[in-house]
Amino acid sequence: MINEAFEHLNTTTRKYMVGLETQPEFRGVNWTAVESQLVSRTPLTGIDDEEKAAWLAVLAIERSNFLLQFETGRLQAEAFQTLETFIADLDADAPNTDTADLGQLYDKEFGKLCDALREEGKRQEKAYEVAIAYLRAQEEVAHVTKDKAKYAKVVEAHKDNVEKMQFELENFQVREGACASIKQRRALQLVLLNQRSSVEHMQHHGELKDLDAGPIISEINQKIQANYLMNSAFSKTMSTMSSPSMNQVVPTEATEVGKITE
Repeated sequence: MINEAFEHLNTTTRKYMVGLETQPEFRGVNWTAVESQLVSRTPLTGIDDEEKAAWLAVLAIERSNFLLQFETGRLQAEAFQTLETFIADLDADAPNTDTADLGQLYDKEFGKLCDALREEGKRQEKAYEVAIAYLRAQEEVAHVTKDKAKYAKVVEAHKDNVEKMQFELENFQVREGACASIKQRRALQLVLLNQRSSVEHMQHHGELKDLDAGPIISEINQKIQANYLMNSAFSKTMSTMSSPSMNQVVPTEATEVGKITE
C-alpha cells in the first residue's frame, strides 16, 4: 500500500517539476539539487507484511495528527515537541523491527512518554496538553481504521496505551483548581481559533471584505496571544509549587477507546 502511494507521489512530483522547468522564471534552477531535497522513498523491505504495513500506517496517522493539532493552534510548541520526539523515535525504529516486536517497541516508547509526563507533573499545562493531543490522535486512528480488518491487531495493541493515557489524564484532573483554570484557558483558545477560522472563511468566499476582515482577525490574534501568554505565566507559577505524583492512578469507569473527557 505505502509503496503504491509513494510511486504515485514520485510520478506526480516528476510531472510537476517538468512543468516548472519550462517556465522562464525558473530558468537556471539546479533541479537535481531540488530533487535531492524532496520527500521520496524506494520500495520498503517487507512491504508484503500487511501487519507491519498497518503499524507504519498507524504511526503515520498519529504523527500527521500531532502536526495538524500544532499547526491549527490546538497544541502548543513544547507539547508538540514532546509528542514529535515520541513518534519520531518510533518512525525511525519501526521499519527495521520484526513485526512480532512492534507492539513491544511501541509500549517501550509510550512508557518513556508517560515518564516524561510524570516528570512534567509540576508543569501541568504541558502534561495536560500532551495527554489530550495523544488521545485525539487515537480518535483519528480509530476513525481511519474502523472496520478494516488489516488494522485489527494494531488497534488492539493500542487499547492498553489509550487506557493508560486516560488514567494519566484522570490522575492529573484530581487537582480540580489547577485543572479548571487550564480547561478555561484551553476552551477560550479553541473558541478564538474557531472565530478566526470563521472570519477567514467568510473573507475567502467574499462574504466579508478584506478591509473589514483584517481588523477582526487582528483583534482575535491579539486575544489568542494574550491567552497564550497567560498559559505560559501559569505554567511558570505551577513549576514552583509541589504537585502529587502522576503515578497515583485515580480509579475511573472504563471509557471508550480514544474518547476524551476534557
